[in-house]
Amino acid sequence: MPQEIYQHHLQNIELCVVARKGHPVLTKTSLLEDIHHLPIARVVIDGLNNKRVPLEEFYISKGYEANFTLLTHSIRVLVSKLESSDAILYGSNYMKSFAPNLGMYPLPKMPEYMRSIGFVGGYLQTKRGFPLYQLLHQTMQTYFDEFVQPEQMYDIDY
Repeated sequence: MPQEIYQHHLQNIELCVVARKGHPVLTKTSLLEDIHHLPIARVVIDGLNNKRVPLEEFYISKGYEANFTLLTHSIRVLVSKLESSDAILYGSNYMKSFAPNLGMYPLPKMPEYMRSIGFVGGYLQTKRGFPLYQLLHQTMQTYFDEFVQPEQMYDIDY
């Protein structure tokens, strides 16, 4: 981000593999060599125009090609795809709140920086001392300070 934007860390969210309950592969293993062929669903984030997302770079570094079969803005479309196919999502266990039919599975062995995602707030440095921005900052920080991620409970047999 440009230096004109003040950023502050709000929260880290732990990630997992999200797929339908009883997934034929993930109930047995989450090793990358066993799951690399599975179709991947991904949420598109407006404003990020990367040629490759970090997950794709990770797959390439391990000698695999990430098989993205769905890129969407819609959580409903994403959930439908996950529930009705063998597709997977690298996401958080919050997805269970949208769809109790989804299962949560451990991540394959990945670098530490890819095991969670950080939420960051930001606004113009020139507005940093303004009372309205201070109030917004405090309100957002209070919300995230009180926000507790559900415990990771995996749907696995192994």
